[in-house]
Amino acid sequence: MLAPCPLEAVRAAAAARGGDRNARPGEFDELAGERNDEPLWETVRRRVADGLLFPLWREGRLQGSKPEEAFFVRCDRTTMTQADLDAGRLVALVGFAPLRPAEFVIVRIDRVLAA
Repeated sequence: MLAPCPLEAVRAAAAARGGDRNARPGEFDELAGERNDEPLWETVRRRVADGLLFPLWREGRLQGSKPEEAFFVRCDRTTMTQADLDAGRLVALVGFAPLRPAEFVIVRIDRVLAA
């Protein structure tokens, strides 16, 4: 049984700030067992940025006049050590600027992909 996905913390934070009201538990569970390399990292970046944060920004729920000012998603060799990769651990950093409170929220996502 997989532990709850930390990516859901991003959805919960957005919902708490008046963002996404359609959080889907376990949305990223199918990524467990995937090879921890660039195609997977791109999938994570795209799903979080395009599927969650960009719509929130477009709806005016995040600060910033352009997406780069409103949020970032990093999931690559800069967020993971070789030890993380060897352990099957995916690490992503997600930051976003909600309207309230007026601060930038950064969430570190750490998910073990392989048992």
